[in-house]
Amino acid sequence: MFQFPPRSEEEVRNAVLVPAGRYQFVVLKAVERVSKKTGQPLIELILDIIDSTGYPRRVYDYLTLSPKMAYKIRHFCMATGLMERYDTGALSATDCVGRTGIVDVEIQKTKEPNFPDRNSVKDYIVTESNPPATNDPEFNDDLTI
Repeated sequence: MFQFPPRSEEEVRNAVLVPAGRYQFVVLKAVERVSKKTGQPLIELILDIIDSTGYPRRVYDYLTLSPKMAYKIRHFCMATGLMERYDTGALSATDCVGRTGIVDVEIQKTKEPNFPDRNSVKDYIVTESNPPATNDPEFNDDLTI
């Protein structure tokens, strides 16, 4: 017989969320797109974060040209060792893939009853202890062997 703990609808919906907080991340995928709302270019990021049980979770983020979100592009570049690219005013999706850092994750409450709450990136954390990030495997100490 298959046994399981019964859960409420809210518990089922929230089971995929990580609590708000800071997590280490790696950029698994980055795609350059055009915003359907504004027609402006953006970079969609798929981040892999590790929850407190060691289970990887996916969090999506978007680096956009919105003036209200300008801090996020700068902080992403600072946290991942991409300030040279930031200073040129140009960043590509390929620059982002494989980058690591620390991210501040929040729970974004939905206003739609048919859609669950979701995790979102509040900000990228810049600290003096952030290791330099690179796409060059020769210099990447984060590789698992």
